[in-house]
Amino acid sequence: MRALLFITFFLGFLNSIFSQAIENPLESLKKEKEFIYGIDNRRTHLYGNAALIHGLFVGFGFNGNLRFKTGVSGTPFRVINYRQGSKQWQENRLFFITVGEEFDFLIVKRFRLTTYLQGGIGYNYAKNYDLKNLPVTTKRTLIIPFETGLNTNYSINHWLRLVIGGGWRFVEPNPSNELSGYYLKFGLNINSKKLWRELKKSDLKVTKKNPY
Repeated sequence: MRALLFITFFLGFLNSIFSQAIENPLESLKKEKEFIYGIDNRRTHLYGNAALIHGLFVGFGFNGNLRFKTGVSGTPFRVINYRQGSKQWQENRLFFITVGEEFDFLIVKRFRLTTYLQGGIGYNYAKNYDLKNLPVTTKRTLIIPFETGLNTNYSINHWLRLVIGGGWRFVEPNPSNELSGYYLKFGLNINSKKLWRELKKSDLKVTKKNPY
C-alpha cells in the first residue's frame, strides 16, 4: 500500500511540473484506433529467487499513446521455494489472465513517460517434495495480482521504441500475498504496422530503380 501511495504522489508531482505537456486520455479515445499485440515480460523475485514472468497480450491502441490490453502471464519454468527449517521444498508455476492499461501521459520529443496498470486472476500450481526429491503433495492456490508502475520510452525511430521501467506487484488473497514484490521491464516495442509500411516503401523504391 505504501508503494501505491508513493506512485500516486509521484505522478501527481509530475503532473504539477509538466501540466502543459500532459496528454488527455479522454481525447485519445476519440482518435485513431489500431490493433496491438506483443510480449509483456517482467523480471522479478519470487520466494527470494530471481524469476521471469512471461506475458503475451492483444488489445487496442488509441492515438498512439493509450493502450488497453488483455492477455496471459505466468512462469512456465518452475520457481523453487525453500522454506527454512522445513523438511520439504516446493515447486511453483503461476498462470493468470490479465487486463491492463498503458497511457503515455507525458511526451517530450522522442521521450515518453507511461503509466502501467494491470490486474489479473489465476492460480499458483504448487508441488511439494521431500528431501529425497519425491513428490509429497500438490495444491492449487488462487492468486489475484495487481501491478502498477512507470515506464520510460525512447523512440529510436517511428516503428521501434526502447522501454525501461518498473513498479510493484500486489497479490491477494493470503497466503498468496507473499508473491507481492517489485518488477522490472527492459525491452523493445515494435509497431509492426509502421514497420510493414516502411518495408513496402523500401521495396517500392528498389522496384522503381530496377524495373527489370
